[in-house]
Amino acid sequence: MDCELCKFSITGLNTTDKKFHNGSEADSSVYTFTMAESPTPWLLTSNEPPSPDERSLILETLRKTQNKIHALFQRIEERNTPDHPFSRIDRDTWTQLEVLEDFLRRHRAILSPLRSFPSELLAEIFILSIPVRPVDIDIFYDDRYYYSRKAYGFAQTCRYWRNIAQSTPQIWTKIPTVLVDYTLLKPNISPGPRLSLIKLFLERSKPAPIHVRITSSYYNRYDDNNNQFDRCPFEGNLSLVLSQSHRWKSADIQCVSVRRLTMHGKIQVPILEHLHIKTRYPYREVFAGLPSLTHFEGEGETDKCLFVPEVQARWSSLERFTGYRKMLGAFAGAADSLKQCEVQYPFYPRTRMGVNDNQPPIRFTRLTSLTVRGPIGNTEFRCIEAPLLQRLSIAGRNPRYEYAVETGPISNLLSKTLPGSSLRSLKFYMHRMDAQDLRRLLEATPLLEVLHLWDTPSSHFWPLAYDKNIFMPLVPRLQTLTIRQFKGHDLEPFNAVYHSRRAPPLECDARPNAVIESNIMINLTYKSWSETHGSCYLLLRRATPPIDILCLDSERSEVALVRAWCTYLVRQFLDPVQKAKKAGMSFARKKRERFARLHSNWARVDKLFVLLEGHPFPEFEPMGTLGWGVTRLANVMKLIYELPAEDVQEDAIYNFRLRAWRLHKRWSSLMTDVQAVPKWRLTDDYKTLRLGGFGVGLAV
Repeated sequence: MDCELCKFSITGLNTTDKKFHNGSEADSSVYTFTMAESPTPWLLTSNEPPSPDERSLILETLRKTQNKIHALFQRIEERNTPDHPFSRIDRDTWTQLEVLEDFLRRHRAILSPLRSFPSELLAEIFILSIPVRPVDIDIFYDDRYYYSRKAYGFAQTCRYWRNIAQSTPQIWTKIPTVLVDYTLLKPNISPGPRLSLIKLFLERSKPAPIHVRITSSYYNRYDDNNNQFDRCPFEGNLSLVLSQSHRWKSADIQCVSVRRLTMHGKIQVPILEHLHIKTRYPYREVFAGLPSLTHFEGEGETDKCLFVPEVQARWSSLERFTGYRKMLGAFAGAADSLKQCEVQYPFYPRTRMGVNDNQPPIRFTRLTSLTVRGPIGNTEFRCIEAPLLQRLSIAGRNPRYEYAVETGPISNLLSKTLPGSSLRSLKFYMHRMDAQDLRRLLEATPLLEVLHLWDTPSSHFWPLAYDKNIFMPLVPRLQTLTIRQFKGHDLEPFNAVYHSRRAPPLECDARPNAVIESNIMINLTYKSWSETHGSCYLLLRRATPPIDILCLDSERSEVALVRAWCTYLVRQFLDPVQKAKKAGMSFARKKRERFARLHSNWARVDKLFVLLEGHPFPEFEPMGTLGWGVTRLANVMKLIYELPAEDVQEDAIYNFRLRAWRLHKRWSSLMTDVQAVPKWRLTDDYKTLRLGGFGVGLAV
């Protein structure tokens, strides 16, 4: 509504009332313009850049607006009295001031540097803000509300951005997921909105390559012979996407039958580079050819369809393969181009591979990464020669080391696959590897930097430590050593490896090629937290009978007392379910009820604080025990003094929070000294002990 006196538009106010101007027409002289008198009203609802003439007009308007705001403040100050400041300023005056400031802010935004960006730069920003990976296999979302909303956001902001978005096909290349047969399980789903959305994206993405995903709601319920196919309401969505197959750059096909995919004949995909397909039906006749395929990920009857001679001959550009393998010879067509290979099933023995002993192994000249998943015993590495292999990972669902040295996987690896190896990373998951085989494997990989093993005793790692009697230890460039499912209590070999590489002796410098890296990190992952706790600190186990926390019994270790003190404080002040982990504590779910805060004996808690305030913690031995005790107690005290006052009962009497703050401050210097000493650290999951690197969690 516009004011009849000053023609100023303020929504929600009765501008015809004289009180709007405090009963004086002179007040209207302060406001001589309205929002409708903006020099560039069309720029207030758009993000277009202003022209030089419009920019000059806006600057002049901003200057006048600032003068009017200054004049309004002067009139406000004139009405104030020393005894009652701002007493004569009513709500309408403040509203007028806010409207002027909003007018100033909105016109300043027109001069923002973002508006001066050229349309080409804005288009690149839009493209980068919507990342499109070739095949989003790990993302399961309904992109009707995710991707389309992000793309629509640029087209619905203003007319200027809408024109840029519509003229940039790369924003619309990720076609919404094509649903097939979803009404068989969810009858309420309508294909209409989905079809309109797909048409819109296909139209706006022309002529750029597109990324498609086709998925079905069922996998094993129906087959190609069922009568549900004729009444599928989503057939139009699939037909629409199949008609644009010549633009497919990546495709993700999940559980879709061959009959639906070939309803219009074989799919022509001349520029398809990334393909992820999962089906239990044979689909050798789905694609007319794969001339540009570089990345393939398959699940299902892969070997019966794609690995046939006429298809292999066209795989000269294949760089990455992931899927099920049964015949190693199928890789021969991609031996000169394959860079990464992940096999989910093992190779068959040589007798079933069609490769005899006299035939030379397949030489993969560019293969740098090889992953084999499955039972290790049937893996035949004597048929693989990879001179540039840098990353090797061997893992199985139930690996067992039950093979002789002459026929084991390590012998097969060393015979052909890893001679003169350039291997940098090795993940070898086998239970209880023999010390001799481990040494042979490490001797063949002198450039190794990352080593992951499975359930290997600590005594096997003495050769990795530097010794004056040997010229050079094994794998001198090793930076990360990880052992999963570790068992045992002997950590001395790992300490020797870490300290010898952390501070190499001076004799090493005078020897050529005898440089030992000093940034090694050792990770020991246990099966459970209890094994981690018991393996590293046998003294920290629960003492039986229970310890009296207020009595220093000489027969009890001080470490056990510290653990009892921490448990008691957590039980009295903290929530063991959520806050105890921050202090380095962990309780089993079935034992949480025993830590419930009921009727606490706060006088006993006060006695414990008196005991802690007078206990000589620096006299703890050994140094590792000192670090554990001080750090854990300090974490508990920090959580106590950070609690709100209402959550600490009897705090007004005993000053628990203030005393906790003093104890934490007193122990800070000790914690600094302890953290400066290299020691094992416990990660946040309480299952991994870490030595070296940047430890996360509790220093133990």
